Amino acid sequence: MEPGAEPLHVVALVGDFPAVSKTFVLDQLVGLLDAGHRLTVLAEPPRPGEAPAPGTVPDPVVRRIRYRQPPPSGRAARRTHAARSLLAALRVAPRATASLLADRRLSLGRRRELLDLVPVLHDLGDADVFHAHFGVLGRDLVEVRGHLGLPAPVVTAFHGFDVSRHVERFGPRAFDRLFAEGELLLPVSEHWRERLSALGAPAHKLVVHRMGVDVEQFSRPDRRPDPTGRLRILSVCRLVEKKGLTHGIDAVARLREQGIDAHYRVIGDGPLRVTLEQQVRDRGLDDRVTFLGSRPREQVVASLQAHDVLLCPSVTAADGDTEGIPVVLMEAMATGLPVVASHHSGIPELVEDRRSGLLAPEGDDATLARHLRRLHEDPAFAGALGSAARRRVEEEFDVRRQVRRLSSHLQVVATTGGAAGEHRPRRQRP
Repeated sequence: MEPGAEPLHVVALVGDFPAVSKTFVLDQLVGLLDAGHRLTVLAEPPRPGEAPAPGTVPDPVVRRIRYRQPPPSGRAARRTHAARSLLAALRVAPRATASLLADRRLSLGRRRELLDLVPVLHDLGDADVFHAHFGVLGRDLVEVRGHLGLPAPVVTAFHGFDVSRHVERFGPRAFDRLFAEGELLLPVSEHWRERLSALGAPAHKLVVHRMGVDVEQFSRPDRRPDPTGRLRILSVCRLVEKKGLTHGIDAVARLREQGIDAHYRVIGDGPLRVTLEQQVRDRGLDDRVTFLGSRPREQVVASLQAHDVLLCPSVTAADGDTEGIPVVLMEAMATGLPVVASHHSGIPELVEDRRSGLLAPEGDDATLARHLRRLHEDPAFAGALGSAARRRVEEEFDVRRQVRRLSSHLQVVATTGGAAGEHRPRRQRP
């Protein structure tokens, strides 16, 4: 927080939380608390397999979480959920609920979906700023806040799927109202800033804001080659299409054909696990590729320090789903671990090809294999890349530096009602 600045009451909407795949959200929330801000966290329960180990999330964050129950699957269950949401909303804020249900700018389905926000938001009139992670949550906020009489501005971070898969599914006007009524839009990369601008987001509301990692948590070990000569490759991700793991497996198969003894370990879980395990069996790589499932954060850090290279072969999924900038790349680079990644989305803004890592075209397992082999055969080059990677994260992707920048953005928008340089009256409290 800037010297002399007043602490803010920040209300963060974060989706499913806490979750092992969203450590970047946790780090940012902890940073805001450490900066002296008051915090309320609005979340959905974590998905199966995504809940972190007990004790992972600091108590000061846990105590500030309010849970919103998302609609269940199944028509009958959704009807029951909608009825319960309506009753809960009417109980705490009858006028706001009636106003929301009468809002003809929203479809009837959208009005029903937003009802479960009313009980968790209705008493937050003292909020100084709302900070939504992901465009869909920012959209929810601007659609409901007026009905609740909430004057605080809305700041929205865009990470990846919201600008890719969601727009692919719902069309280029999916965020028109957020663009018009939201006060500040924070894409995590220049790539996404350009995409949001093309979709119609006002230029004066767009500010690239990086996610970051706590560099101090990631010491650089005295990394030595495996005494058996094996190349130790690691990926850490959800097992979904955009992570490109099928190409990582194919790259390991190519290394085997070239006589390279490589072992590929994958930390994470997800819907494609059975499919990927079958691919491993089909390629005869059972002794080369190991799926470890989800692991606590401390085990992930230990694994980053115990491998020779992090592989991040991301691709654009068939449904348009795309990465932002994978935080695990930042974590690996913070330990000085060389990285091989795809030239995909915002990744080149973190990984500078042949300077702080190696990049390959999307889906190009031959180039992935060539990069992996070069790192294996040239330890001096691998070490130089690792050193440059650490410096890159220290300079631009350290969470403390990024939280200071975020705090400054939030202070400006809470004071002026707009982005830096845009001065318009703050919404008045009722």
